[in-house]
Amino acid sequence: MTTVEQSPLTFQDIWRMFQETDLRFKENAHSFKETERLMKERAAETDRIVKNLSKNIGDLGNRLGEFVEHSVAPAVVRLFQAEGIEVHEVYPGYKSKRNGEGIEIDLLVVNDGTLAACRT
Repeated sequence: MTTVEQSPLTFQDIWRMFQETDLRFKENAHSFKETERLMKERAAETDRIVKNLSKNIGDLGNRLGEFVEHSVAPAVVRLFQAEGIEVHEVYPGYKSKRNGEGIEIDLLVVNDGTLAACRT
């Protein structure tokens, strides 16, 4: 078995290693900055997509509510009339707020002496 002897490190050797290490840190710093930039771009794009999706879901919910109101209103009127109750007015999507508290009634059905509130 042979042994390889190493010569002791000189100041110049150590200084060169520090310089090489510093160069590698600088090269990696550029990579880190680029990675950070890409992550910010992706986060902004993700935020935009989530906002758009939330808006679309809200719009879909509103359309579904309108569909239900327009489908239910005629059926409720027919149901009341079949029971002998006259219907003079129908208010879909009635909202009221009093003392900081709100209520939403999907369908408010009125005649001269009676008021019926329907929630779907």
